[in-house]
Amino acid sequence: MKSPVSSADLHHLLEAVRWDMASKGLRIAAQYAEYPSIVLLRIHLLPYLLPIKSERSLAYEVAERSELRNAVGLREDTPSPTRATLWHFRKRNLEAFRRLMLRGLALMLVESRKTGIDPPYVGIPNSTIQTMPSSVEEFEDVATGLHVTITFGTAPTVPRMEAQTLLEFTEDGLTDSPTRAPRIMLHEELGFPLAVSMSSNGITSQERLVQPGWLNAPYRVQDLSPVLGAGRKQPYTACNAIVIQDTTARGGDHEVLLTKRLVGSGKDTFALPGGKMEELDRGSVRACVIRELREEVGLEFRQGRLVSIRQTNLPGYPPVRSIGVLVTRWRGRPRRREHLAHSGWQWYPLTKLPSPLFEPSRLALDDYRNGVFPDLGWSDVEPDAPLPLWRRHD
Repeated sequence: MKSPVSSADLHHLLEAVRWDMASKGLRIAAQYAEYPSIVLLRIHLLPYLLPIKSERSLAYEVAERSELRNAVGLREDTPSPTRATLWHFRKRNLEAFRRLMLRGLALMLVESRKTGIDPPYVGIPNSTIQTMPSSVEEFEDVATGLHVTITFGTAPTVPRMEAQTLLEFTEDGLTDSPTRAPRIMLHEELGFPLAVSMSSNGITSQERLVQPGWLNAPYRVQDLSPVLGAGRKQPYTACNAIVIQDTTARGGDHEVLLTKRLVGSGKDTFALPGGKMEELDRGSVRACVIRELREEVGLEFRQGRLVSIRQTNLPGYPPVRSIGVLVTRWRGRPRRREHLAHSGWQWYPLTKLPSPLFEPSRLALDDYRNGVFPDLGWSDVEPDAPLPLWRRHD
């Protein structure tokens, strides 16, 4: 499998994807929602250059990494597009999106041949490709005399709207239904392998484009840090939900719901349900808890109170405003909803917690058990509320 491109090469290749070339002859608005369409197109091209394997990872990495934001042309004062925005940009016109993506890959290929970059989606040339008469895309740049012809393979037999369907999760793991194949990035919809013919000034060259190896298994997560470094992440607010059940009537103890983190920060540590506050939470900690409980555990939040509020300041990480909420009432049964990110949810006695704990979870649990913040109220989590500062040496 070819290696991902470097950060510098990423900029060169994405800058070559110009909107006037990519959208020529297509009825596509230059603006979608609050974003230039060229920015959303470049974001969707990232998984063909870097090991990004899911829509969730794509939205997360762009939001967290300034080098990716710069590469796709996002302004510093513009919020990153959400998963929903990226999904709807594709869904509203799948055929036009497919043609945009084909042209984007071809334009990056043209740039790579000028600069000596070897993109990970370029394969062995002159290989036979089974095609249909209609599976040809052509475009040209009159200014440079470049003419590009893209021939792509037979489209998948699964109905096109199935491309928007993710694998479903059950208690035993992923379902295995041939009619609901994983197509998060729509790489099958592009019809790989692709044959690209480029003609300019009477000189013609042929290339064969293939699906990058990491997209063959889109549900395996790979960290971008080895490729792009740790990243310069922005401060954010995170919520941590402390879900407690009382088993003392059965001779047990008070138990808390925890899972093991499988990827990212805190990998292989035990953590509470929770996560980063997103744009759709509109600055509400309560909304963050409701969403995270539903997405990660399948529980419906009914009532709770604040028990912890900290600001972590760990070396190599951004400042995080970490808020702990004791969930006193909920509805439902814990389920494993995010199989890539977490192990199964389990109840652990408060007096015998597993180790190691994810640091924000440890802080929230310690504050709850020790009653550190007895007078916290929901009004205390407004943006202007003063926060106690926690550092590693405290």
